Amino acid sequence: MMTDISTPRFLLGSQQVFGNVESSLVDLAKQLLTQAASRSRDESSGGELSAFEFAKQAENEFEYYR
Repeated sequence: MMTDISTPRFLLGSQQVFGNVESSLVDLAKQLLTQAASRSRDESSGGELSAFEFAKQAENEFEYYR
């Protein structure tokens, strides 16, 4: 599979190893992506972050999960 990354063969190889994705998992993933997209739009100022600001936000996320 590693040699097939970014090729059309990757999906089939992944399905052969791990099986197909259950529809409930696909639905959950879509729900999470929708929530994440709306959250980021609501909380962003519309501008870009500096490297320092990004690092600070990443550290805050790490602390949350610790």
